[in-house]
Amino acid sequence: MNVGGEFHAAGTQGYYVNQRYNDLKWVFFAWYESKSKRYNLHTAGTFNTLKSTENGSILNDTLFRDPENKGSLSQFTRLTQLNENRPRHTWNHKEMMLRQSFYIGQLDTLHRGLPEEQILPTNRFFHIFKYKNDSYTFFKNEADVYGAFPKNESFLTEDSTLLTNVHNELGYSFYLRPKSGGVFKNEIKLDLGFEHDFYWLKENTYSPFFQNSTAKAAIGYSFSDRIGFLGDFKQVVQGENAGDFLYQIKADVLLSNSIGRIQMGVYSQNKSPEWIYKYSDATYHQWVTDLGKEKTNSAFFSYINPVLGFKGTASYYLINNYLYFKEVDNADNNPDLFKKIEPTQFAGDIHLLKISIDQNFKFNRFRFDNHLVFQKSESHDILSTPELYTWHSFYYNGVLDKNLDFNLGFDVRFNTPFQNPSYAINLGQFYQDNAKINFSTYPIMDVWGTMTLRRVNIFLSYNFLNQNFYPKGYYTIRRYPMHDSNFRIGVRWKFYD
Repeated sequence: MNVGGEFHAAGTQGYYVNQRYNDLKWVFFAWYESKSKRYNLHTAGTFNTLKSTENGSILNDTLFRDPENKGSLSQFTRLTQLNENRPRHTWNHKEMMLRQSFYIGQLDTLHRGLPEEQILPTNRFFHIFKYKNDSYTFFKNEADVYGAFPKNESFLTEDSTLLTNVHNELGYSFYLRPKSGGVFKNEIKLDLGFEHDFYWLKENTYSPFFQNSTAKAAIGYSFSDRIGFLGDFKQVVQGENAGDFLYQIKADVLLSNSIGRIQMGVYSQNKSPEWIYKYSDATYHQWVTDLGKEKTNSAFFSYINPVLGFKGTASYYLINNYLYFKEVDNADNNPDLFKKIEPTQFAGDIHLLKISIDQNFKFNRFRFDNHLVFQKSESHDILSTPELYTWHSFYYNGVLDKNLDFNLGFDVRFNTPFQNPSYAINLGQFYQDNAKINFSTYPIMDVWGTMTLRRVNIFLSYNFLNQNFYPKGYYTIRRYPMHDSNFRIGVRWKFYD
C-alpha cells in the first residue's frame, strides 16, 4: 500500500492593474495491491480553488503609439475595484475517484524482480467511480463606467454555475500474447466498456438534470515497437447527448532506425453543443438555443526521422455545423448592442489543411530547433487562425568543470496577421466582434539560460527583448495588450536520499 499527498500553489500580480491570479490545489491519493498481485485499488481526491481577477482591459487604445507611455502598471483600466471587491472569476473543483481492477487467468511479468517490474494480465475487469463538484462564479461590485460590459444597469453581479457529476464505468480487457518467448514482442488487446453519468446543473435560478449512457470499445495490435494499430470507438447510446460518437483509427509503422517511422490516422466525431451554447442566464448575456450537433472528420499522415531530427505532419479537417460566439449584428452601430454576444452555428462545411514541420539541427554543441505550421482554409474569419506561425530556438549546450551543465540561447516566434477575437468578461469566452481587426504581428524574441548542478536547476530569461528596439508592444486579444519586456528566474532543488 502507498499513501501520499501533494500541495500546489501558484500566484502572480500580473503586468497590468487588476491581473491578480492565484491557484491552490490539494491532492490526496492511495494505492493498494494484493499479495497475489491480482487486485488493485486506486483512490484519489482533488481540491482546487482558482481565482482570476478581471480588469476589463486598459482605457488607452493607442498605448504603443503613445510617446509618453510609462509602462503597463501606469495604465488605467475599465474596472478598478481592489482587494475583496475586485472583479474576478472563481473556480472551485472537488473530485473523488475510486478505481478497482481484478486480474484473472495467466499473469505475464515484465522486468521481473526489478524496481520497474510490471504485471501484464490476460483478463482484466475494472470499475471506476467518480464524484465531481464544480462551481464557477463571476463577481463584480462596481458600476460599469467605462463600458467593459454590454449595456446594463447592474452594479453588483454574482453570476454562478454549479455542476455535479456522478460517473460509473465498468470495463473488461483481454490480452493475447505468445505463451513463451514473445511476451514483449506481439500483443493483441481488446477493451469493452460501459459508462453512465448523472449531471445536476444549477445556473442562477435554472436547475436541469440529465444523464448519458456511453458504450466503448477498443482493439489494438502491437509487434514490438515496429508495428502498432489502435481502433477506438465511443458512442452515447442514451441520454441528453444520445447520438454523439467518436470513432478513430491510428497506425504506427517503424520502417527502420535509419529511415524512420510513419504514423497515420483518421477520426470522425459527432458532438452535441456544450451547455454554454445551449443556455445562458448571466447578467449580461441571456439565450436559449436549439443548435445542431457539430461534426468533424479528420485524417493525418506523419513521417518521423529521429536521426535527421525531422518530423512532418499533414492533417485535413472537414467541419460541419461549427460552433462559435460572435457579437450580435449591429449595422447601425447601436450602442445598446456593443459587446453583446450570441452563440452561432456555421451551417456550411469548413475545410482546413494543416502542415506542421519540426526540424532540429546539431552543430557540435550548438542546437537549432524549428517548428513551423501552415494552415489554409477559406474560413479563417470564422476559425480565427493565422495561416503561418513559427517558433525557433538557437542555443549552446555546454559543460563546466564536468559538474555544471548549461544552455544559453534565444527563442523567436512569429505569426501572420489574423482576425483577433474579443473577450466576454463575465462568461470567460472569446468571440468574433464586428470590428474584424487583423492585428499586425512581429517577431517576438526571448533570451534565456539554464544551469544544472547536481540536484539544483536554475532558469533565467529576459522576455520580449526586442521591445527595447521594435515593436513597442503587441496584441493577441483585442483591447488586451501583452506584457512588457520582463526578467524571470526559476529555481528547482530536489531533496531526497
